[in-house]
Amino acid sequence: MLDTAPRLRNAAIVLLTHVSALLALVSAQEYDVAIAGGRVMDPESGLDAVRHVGIRDGKIAAISESPLKGKQTINATGLVVAPGFIDLHAHGMNAESAVLQAGDGVTTALEMEIGVYPVAPWYEKMKGNFPINYGATASHLGARVKIKEGIDLGHSATADPELRAKIAQGGWAYAVATDEEIGQMSGLLEKGLAEGALGLGFGIGYTPKASHREVFRMFQVAGKAGAPCFVHSRSPKDFSDDEATGAIQEIMANAVSTGAPLHVVHINSTGGPQAKVLLEMVRGAKAHGMDITAEAYPYNASSTLLQSALFDAEDWEKESGLKYSDIMWVKTGERLTKETFDKFRKIGGWVVVFGMQEEMIEWLVSQPDVIIATDGIPFVDGKSHPRGA
Repeated sequence: MLDTAPRLRNAAIVLLTHVSALLALVSAQEYDVAIAGGRVMDPESGLDAVRHVGIRDGKIAAISESPLKGKQTINATGLVVAPGFIDLHAHGMNAESAVLQAGDGVTTALEMEIGVYPVAPWYEKMKGNFPINYGATASHLGARVKIKEGIDLGHSATADPELRAKIAQGGWAYAVATDEEIGQMSGLLEKGLAEGALGLGFGIGYTPKASHREVFRMFQVAGKAGAPCFVHSRSPKDFSDDEATGAIQEIMANAVSTGAPLHVVHINSTGGPQAKVLLEMVRGAKAHGMDITAEAYPYNASSTLLQSALFDAEDWEKESGLKYSDIMWVKTGERLTKETFDKFRKIGGWVVVFGMQEEMIEWLVSQPDVIIATDGIPFVDGKSHPRGA
């Protein structure tokens, strides 16, 4: 038989020689900017290691294990160098908010919690009008508005204020859906997935009369399509023991029984003082093979629309543990009283709600398996919760 070993050895030597020469050439070149010694992460290729990056004409020209020369050198030791960050939970789907996101290195903003409905017209509307990458889930909330009110809500956070006011007066969130309506909602969400939605978005805390059966049927839509569910769980007040754990157990059970991947949004505000217990549940489910993730935003204040269902209960102060003075009216920056709460609730608009423990937020954002997302509210005339920036 012909002995091919010498040929293979010679070919390997030639290849190594060429590789060494190429690496030497890369190292010898001068780049506009050399980013030195950072942890380089590229989700597309799976690279996650300490590397040196050369930038020329505003583009990445080289990634090297050896130091590179640059007209400007940035020492990135101990820092992460990435082609861009993904914000999984961004409601600021307008150009002003996107510019602020880009300033922090966010190159993809995704509306995954509440989502949009209908999907195709929203994508068409965004085309050429958003300076960074974008995407959204198909919205269960939006599908419910369509079935109950006959209105195409689109993207709720950036919808026309008059439309939002009209929606706030409707009974779509407070009426139980019939089996026929649940079937219609399922069809709308299937259509949304076919039109490019990145999964299904649920704001169950904003749809208090969505039955457990209804939500389960929507999870079935996701499971059948292999699509993830991004969920703002029910308010703890909807469970007899007033525990946030019950709200998470509902959506975890749905995910297990349908096979739909699950993402628990803002575990900090969902869990409040029980956030550590909720994260323990997420970790336990993951350890037993469930496809589940969770996120937190790094602020001890939340933000929402004052006219939302979160403030519907007559004794919402007792149920939430909040006071009127914990709520800030975004337009003026004033803290509310009983009188101003009632007044502004009729008008409708954004509020910032101070109600989380700083220590809990610090702990959550330090956990390696908790994704950081903004839950950023749209900036309008520079007024919003600071997490939008």
